Amino acid sequence: EFCKCLDVFFLNFFLLVLIVNHLHFKENNFSKKGEEMFFKFDFIPYIGITIKKEKKLTMDMRVFQIESGRVLPMKGDILISSPFFRGHDLTRSVVLLLEHNEEGSMGIILNKEFRNHILLNELLPPLEFAQRVPIYKGGPVSRETIFFLHTLEDLKGAIPLANGLYVNGNFGEVQKYILDGKPVEGVFRFFSGYVGWEKGQLIKEIEEKSWLIVDSNKEMLQDLNFCDLWHTMLAKLGGRYAIWARYPQYPMLN
Repeated sequence: EFCKCLDVFFLNFFLLVLIVNHLHFKENNFSKKGEEMFFKFDFIPYIGITIKKEKKLTMDMRVFQIESGRVLPMKGDILISSPFFRGHDLTRSVVLLLEHNEEGSMGIILNKEFRNHILLNELLPPLEFAQRVPIYKGGPVSRETIFFLHTLEDLKGAIPLANGLYVNGNFGEVQKYILDGKPVEGVFRFFSGYVGWEKGQLIKEIEEKSWLIVDSNKEMLQDLNFCDLWHTMLAKLGGRYAIWARYPQYPMLN
């Protein structure tokens, strides 16, 4: 019985060692050489015994390179982040460019929502009893600023983007539109905040293959599964981009 207890103790202790070692896994344990990836795990020595395990995976990383030769974005374009791009709110994001010039760029994230849902009705007392109008996460900059995308060509003050999409306009007319009970879903979408790039920053990220540039369309506002926009847009592009769409966000967990 004592030996069994001792065996269980050592087994539990060894599992604990593995867990601690996993938590101490560092970037220098990952190396890339040509088109081969090496994952090396050095386990913590235990009572004089060092256990090492090396697993070699071969993968053609060119499958994750952007094919498009287009590197100059324009107002109204859609930016789709690469599966390896890490930027907090911008991870696996789809961004609609509202402006791009020599001074910098700005856009709105289309596929993110707040953890705690926010309604336009909560911010504007006149809309308290109107149809529910959600506000989505447009970006980390100026969260107190509300932008709205829409398809109403005749809305006074609306700024045309591309392919039937417009941004902002006379909000008094928008408020009346909502109070009249006209459809909001598929026509309007409201966002809090935006994404901003300094001079030359976005071009640098595009050259680093962090963004894929595609055309926008007004049908995106009609997509009720907008949170899956990153996956659906890549899947529709087909080829290597369909592989992007299936690539796990946290591959180490698979």
